[in-house]
Amino acid sequence: MVGDKVEEVKWKGLGVNATLSPHSFSPPANPPDFSVFTHASESEIRKIMSDCPNKQSNSDPITTWLLKRYSSVLVSTITDIVNLSHFWPVSSHSQSVI
Repeated sequence: MVGDKVEEVKWKGLGVNATLSPHSFSPPANPPDFSVFTHASESEIRKIMSDCPNKQSNSDPITTWLLKRYSSVLVSTITDIVNLSHFWPVSSHSQSVI
């Protein structure tokens, strides 16, 4: 079928064996180690905020330009949230909207 051919070309373009399921990727040879968390500094968070493009989607709770405008006030709180987030256990019921 045409749909199968499109899928095959798409996965082949990504370097995936088209005869395998797209969900059967082999893990990377050296997976990242997420057991060590390095605290972020306010300057790192400030740089990340300033480097963000001024665009957003309808699911964003705050527009990027507003976040950037008040970054001097927000950077300390956002840095604390980032640095404290590694203490919270991840629930097996957590969900993300991408």
